[in-house]
Amino acid sequence: MVSGTSRYVEGNLARTLPRAAEQRKAKAAVRKNPMATIALVAIVCVGLGLTFLAQNAATARLSYQNAQLNQQIDQLARENSELELRVEQLGSLERIEKAAGRLGMVSPTAVSAGERAGK
Repeated sequence: MVSGTSRYVEGNLARTLPRAAEQRKAKAAVRKNPMATIALVAIVCVGLGLTFLAQNAATARLSYQNAQLNQQIDQLARENSELELRVEQLGSLERIEKAAGRLGMVSPTAVSAGERAGK
């Protein structure tokens, strides 16, 4: 209704939306089937539990692998130090002089200048 000098309309001209009826139907559907809700919650809980177990299993596996690799590192470090010691022993001047003497080699200081000139 329009008043004579006013530009405003009296009353509610908006149409009613069917939202309230839809909400009531949705709530009724949930109330009718509570097992679906329980099943959904159970599935989510089982999924979270399996994820937790998978992460713990992966952590345990990687921890075991880490321990094995650390043992291997220790063993290789021992072998490396043994090999370094062996290289130093084989490269010692005394050992080389003994090996040269067994092969019939002589020290260059033992050869005199005259023997070189005669050759």
